[in-house]
Amino acid sequence: MSRKVYKEVKLLRESHRSMRGLSAWTRFSTSAVTIERPPRFAGKSKWLGMSFFSVLTSAVSGIFAFSMKPLSIVAFSSIFLRLLALLSLIPLTIVIFTQGVYFGGFGTLIGFAVLSFGVIMITLGTMSMYLSLIYEESKNRPIYVIDEIVQLGA
Repeated sequence: MSRKVYKEVKLLRESHRSMRGLSAWTRFSTSAVTIERPPRFAGKSKWLGMSFFSVLTSAVSGIFAFSMKPLSIVAFSSIFLRLLALLSLIPLTIVIFTQGVYFGGFGTLIGFAVLSFGVIMITLGTMSMYLSLIYEESKNRPIYVIDEIVQLGA
């Protein structure tokens, strides 16, 4: 990591820091460095022990720190589930008209349940979108990163 990238990442005041994500967020150019590792000369690798869960936790943290997609999935799936619930009323209505009502108030109960489910899911989707916007703002990241300052006429 160059000093310029290091200084920009250091300015970001986040408590859950994912260095790979933060250095990529600065949008400076990157390049790959290949390293040849010599074979292990002593001991056994302990990577699949406790560190597996720390790697998994770090990966999940990195995904949630740099993407609003999980919250967007909740919002859009709520709309999809609401439409699915409404469409499920069509065959139920056909069954009620052809075979009769199972018991008094059955259609009212099902309609109320579907309506309540839809209202809850749309509310959850709306809240998740607002939450994602609040989360982005709370990071307090700068709007842009200055790569180079050029003085004209000096």
